[in-house]
Amino acid sequence: MPVWVSPEIQDTLVSVLSEKLTANARDRGVHEMSSAVARRFNLETAHPIQDSALEVELVIRECQRLLKNAAAPA
Repeated sequence: MPVWVSPEIQDTLVSVLSEKLTANARDRGVHEMSSAVARRFNLETAHPIQDSALEVELVIRECQRLLKNAAAPA
């Protein structure tokens, strides 16, 4: 399954990992992540949440959890 990443992100990843990467001439497309970069990450597809009310609830819950763990006042 091809993985698509913007050229800017891919350039940054290549720079950071340049000492460990190999060149792959058979990569397809301008925005497809090179297989050399893709092999170094555990990739997961995250589909958008279709229910906006559920998304808001999840964001609020996560923010509250993070604020509590940081002992930061809201």
